[in-house]
Amino acid sequence: MRTFNWLAMNGKFTILVALVALTVSACGFHLRGQTPLPERVKTLILTSQSGSANFDRTLRSELAKAGVTLVSKDDTSADLKDILELKVNTLASSDTVLARNSTTNDVTQIQRILSSSYFIRNESGQSLYGPRNIETSSVLTNQDAEESTKSAYNIQEMERLSEQLAKQLVYDLAYAPL
Repeated sequence: MRTFNWLAMNGKFTILVALVALTVSACGFHLRGQTPLPERVKTLILTSQSGSANFDRTLRSELAKAGVTLVSKDDTSADLKDILELKVNTLASSDTVLARNSTTNDVTQIQRILSSSYFIRNESGQSLYGPRNIETSSVLTNQDAEESTKSAYNIQEMERLSEQLAKQLVYDLAYAPL
């Protein structure tokens, strides 16, 4: 009789676990780990025209974490014949007003979208992948604060957005059909 009770409880537990697993997968949740990059992009020449030192620094760091070796076009010791180039275009940002102060009509909240495009090209300059558009956004509050406070906050948020965009580029690069 004890075995039956244990099996009944174990069966209920199994059904509960299965139900939770189905619910989580049905809502679209999935763990996002480091997706391996294609072998063809394990060595790259990076040409960035982003205009953001923070973005470039984060992009180099994220590429290194993903196992990518960056070489310079000026490197005479490397054979650059079969090395692909990752070219990043200028970052663009746009703001949309989300909220205003009801008495002064000052902007209190904006949505900032940071975007760019990139592509991978071969040594002759032909695009093999892309252009690919990437973007990220954030809601910036405190837009009616003192000017120095607002400026410091917006600079910090732009740095965070550019870091997110660099990580998104590396994530997207993992799905390049090369």
